[in-house]
Amino acid sequence: MLLSRTAVALFRTCAVISASIVTAAALSGCGSEAQREYTVPHSLCGIPVSTDDLAPFLPAGKKIEVKERDATDELSWKTGCTVFVDGKDVLATTVEWNEPDTRTGDFAGGVTLEHPDHSTGNGHFLWSDREGFGRTGCTAPDDGDRLFTAVRAYGSEHRDADAMKRIIDAFTKAVEKSDACESGGEL
Repeated sequence: MLLSRTAVALFRTCAVISASIVTAAALSGCGSEAQREYTVPHSLCGIPVSTDDLAPFLPAGKKIEVKERDATDELSWKTGCTVFVDGKDVLATTVEWNEPDTRTGDFAGGVTLEHPDHSTGNGHFLWSDREGFGRTGCTAPDDGDRLFTAVRAYGSEHRDADAMKRIIDAFTKAVEKSDACESGGEL
C-alpha cells in the first residue's frame, strides 16, 4: 500500500510530537532532584567557615543541625561539632590539644578515615578530597602543648581536595584567633 504525501507528513509530525513529549517528560524528571532547603552555616562551634567551600560537602535535605561536642564530658583538651542533615551525620570538626612534639600526621592518624594525600611543604596542613587537618600556632604556656584542627566530611558524597584545603586552612586560622587558642590547654 502506497501512502500519500499527506499521510507521510502527518506520520512525521506525529513522530516529532511524540519524541518531544518523551524528551520533555525526561527533562522534567531532572528537575525533581532533591534540593537543599536549609541555610548553610557560617560557623561551626563559633569558628567562621566559608559557606562557598562548605556547601558542596553538605547534601540536599530539609533540616541541618550542628551539635557541639562539649569538652566538659571527659576530655577537656578536645572539642568540636558534628553536622547532621536530616538526622544523618555528614561532617565533623575537631579542635584538640596534643603533646608539643606531635606532628600533623600523628594527629591525623588518630582520627582520619583515609590517608591524606596532600600536604603543605612545612607540614602544617594535610588533606584529602574529604578531610583536612591543621596544626595551629597556639601553644599552652604551662606545658607547650599544641592545638590541632580537623574537618572531616566523612558522610558526604562530594569530593574536592582544593575546597578541603581552603576549608582547613581558613578553619585553622580562625581557631588561632579564637578563645580556644587563648585557653592554654583547656577548651
